[in-house]
Amino acid sequence: MLKIKIYSVGKGKNLWLEPAITTYSERLHGTLSFEWTLLRDDTELKQALKKSGSYTCLTPNGKEYTTPEFASFIERETIAGGAQMTFVIGGAEGIPPDILSRSSHKVSLSKLTFPHQIARLILVEQIYRAIQIQRGTPYHK
Repeated sequence: MLKIKIYSVGKGKNLWLEPAITTYSERLHGTLSFEWTLLRDDTELKQALKKSGSYTCLTPNGKEYTTPEFASFIERETIAGGAQMTFVIGGAEGIPPDILSRSSHKVSLSKLTFPHQIARLILVEQIYRAIQIQRGTPYHK
């Protein structure tokens, strides 16, 4: 089973957001599990990432992918990472430069800037979509 870790800086759980994230998590049950770490600030993020090996930062200046390209990226990285992958979502000020410089990849969900809550939802939906592409289902079209 694949495991996706997501570190996110910002306020904790949002009642309006959790049902949507849970929907995608439940759809992937048995195939992929998400491990969420919600952190209060960049100091906590830096501390948490000390224990992490390779990670991918979400940043507006990162590489933009089409959905099929993102699916291929997820597949390559989870294979390379031993069925694991880690994403980092920054807070209001973005991801600190020292964390960005140590990331293995920088990915942009869009040239637009999103609150971290929305970025979490978009990321989970795109991971779900990537898995569906890998399975050959028509969801992504």
